[in-house]
Amino acid sequence: LVVKHGISAQDLIDTFLAEKKTNKICGVLQAIVLFDEYRGNGLENDEKSLAFRFTLQDTKSTLQDDDVDAAMAALINAAGNACGGKLRE
Repeated sequence: LVVKHGISAQDLIDTFLAEKKTNKICGVLQAIVLFDEYRGNGLENDEKSLAFRFTLQDTKSTLQDDDVDAAMAALINAAGNACGGKLRE
């Protein structure tokens, strides 16, 4: 996700966890790990890219691709609304 420098990884993690609490489809979210931070070519001077690894698991049934897609879309949308985050192109 690309965000402004003032947005911390913890801001995004808090946003993801809040979305998990309020959006049933995000209930499959089990873990979030920041694995990379990038600043430089391809980004504006006031931007950074934060890369997260999400672990999704449905403990009651087999996790379906549609559910994964919906959960990830909801998490990305929440990051955009709360922190101005967008997927890096």
